[in-house]
Order: sequence, then C-alpha cells, then structure tokens
Amino acid sequence: MHPVYRLRPAAPGAPAVRGPAIDPGRAAAPARSSVLAACREAFAAALIQICQRQQAASAGAALRGLDDRTLRDIGLHRDEIDSVAAEAAGLAAPTRRSTLRSTRSRHL
Repeated sequence: MHPVYRLRPAAPGAPAVRGPAIDPGRAAAPARSSVLAACREAFAAALIQICQRQQAASAGAALRGLDDRTLRDIGLHRDEIDSVAAEAAGLAAPTRRSTLRSTRSRHL
C-alpha cells in the first residue's frame, strides 16, 4: 500500500510541507490485521495437529485390538502399528508401497 501524500502544516507561520500524512488509525490497522491473521493461522495449525493426533491414536487402538493373524492378513506386524497409524492420520510421510495381490491363482 502506498502512503497518502497531503500538504501538512509545519510550525505556525511556516510554509506547508509536502510529505506522507500520518493517520494513526490507518497505520495501525495493517499491523493489527496481520497479527490477527498470524494468530488465526497458528490456532488452525494447532487444531489440525490435535485432530491428526486423535485420529492416529484411535487408529492405533483399533489396530492393537486385532490379533496377530488378522494383522498378518492385512500385511502388518504389531511393531508397525504406530507408524501405520501416524501415516494414515497424516502425521508422517507415507513410507510403505501399496501392493495389490491378485486373488486369482496362477495355474496355467
């Protein structure tokens, strides 16, 4: 935003000086709005992270409730539960490769 230029009076009896007019209300508004925007962004980021942690905790609890055979059937080991839950909730980068096993047998 460009400053507003107006003639502003100097000392009494001195000629008017051309320069930026200082309006305290206008000067403080951008700073205040940027601070509020930064606070909103920080609050939103914290809220998203809290939601992701709750999702990871509930996914981990659900996977821990499965027996070892069921975990093996879906391609997981009990040691991987926390990692898989974090990836599913978006707290960690995906590190597993998706594979699709064919349900048809290869008898020719």
